[in-house]
Amino acid sequence: MTNDVERAARCSLIESMKYARDVSAVMKSQLAALRAVDPDVCVIAFEGIDDKTVYYHWIRQIVPEFVYEPFLCKGKSKVLQLKKMLEQDLGGLSNGILFVIDRDFDDLCGHQSAEELFMTQAYSFENYLVNESVLDELLKNELHCHSAPACREDIRQLFRTQYTDFLSVTKELNYRLFVAKKYRIQRGKDLPKTLSRIANVTLSNVTSAQEPVYAQAVLAREPTEQEYAELSAEFLNLDPEKRYRGKFSLMFFVIGSDC
Repeated sequence: MTNDVERAARCSLIESMKYARDVSAVMKSQLAALRAVDPDVCVIAFEGIDDKTVYYHWIRQIVPEFVYEPFLCKGKSKVLQLKKMLEQDLGGLSNGILFVIDRDFDDLCGHQSAEELFMTQAYSFENYLVNESVLDELLKNELHCHSAPACREDIRQLFRTQYTDFLSVTKELNYRLFVAKKYRIQRGKDLPKTLSRIANVTLSNVTSAQEPVYAQAVLAREPTEQEYAELSAEFLNLDPEKRYRGKFSLMFFVIGSDC
């Protein structure tokens, strides 16, 4: 039985290495094709489409004259994989390329910090979109609650209370994901993409969803009590607004605005 398990693990590792090599070859080919058309343009490697869109607006506000070409890598690991590959490239493909990643719960994943590598200080870019300042701008410009600062303050106060409750309700789920990431425990399937799976949000309160956290975040194996205990202090030291999973917070922000 032990030999079978070890053989299966080796096969899985070999397949992962082959996949990584193939992905690297595809990304290198795509980047080379881009460079062939425009060898001097600055390239920014993003995790995905949402990152590309958000950073476009932020960059335009800061340096509107900056011209660059987005390069999508389909995930944080692929961005870092591309960076590592280009560090070994002698053909000049690494010239003029920047890399943008979310911090998540695993930070740089063992990679060294570098001038060309930007990592969010929050969990992800979504965390920067969920705050009172953004809410106030939405109220004034999108929901036409202009010239009514007292009304907006009432709404912001409700948001502060509800958001604090939401972060408290999702604390256990974030803790589970934090431990899994730290111990490199693979997730069994996608995380919830609807708010109702992780919390019940109404205008008056926020309560836990009926679905237990082990069903919300299916893992390849269950973390042990010791693993949870070893990371308890580190997790409790995180700022929930900035360091809990940003996609959950954004779901709350979007749905909560419609309550």
